[in-house]
Amino acid sequence: MAVSLEIILLISLAVVLLVVFIASRKQQGGLQCQLRQQRLEHDQLQAQFKLFLSGAQGVGDRLHQVEANLSNSKNIATQNNSASNGDVSVRQAIELARKGATVDELVDLCGLSRGEAELMSTIHNVGSR
Repeated sequence: MAVSLEIILLISLAVVLLVVFIASRKQQGGLQCQLRQQRLEHDQLQAQFKLFLSGAQGVGDRLHQVEANLSNSKNIATQNNSASNGDVSVRQAIELARKGATVDELVDLCGLSRGEAELMSTIHNVGSR
């Protein structure tokens, strides 16, 4: 009878080992499935990140272009403002020349060069005609 008890124990041990082996294979299959799912999610997130990065780069390029346009517009506005101020000086010089201002006064008051002031005085000085 001792032999049959040993056989029963060996068979029981084999059955337990078989059950453990089957359970571990099942768990391994589940883990592999989880791993595949996580890799898929990782790839999807990586693709989304690349899209966001590309979009951000596009926005950065567009912002750079807008800044350049704004700077250019400021320069044009400054030039236009300077030209306007020049027009004011010329208008002021014409008015002063018509009122009989001297060449020196036109140079001092309007910021004209001596040649410009002489021309204004010659053209618009009513008193010298």
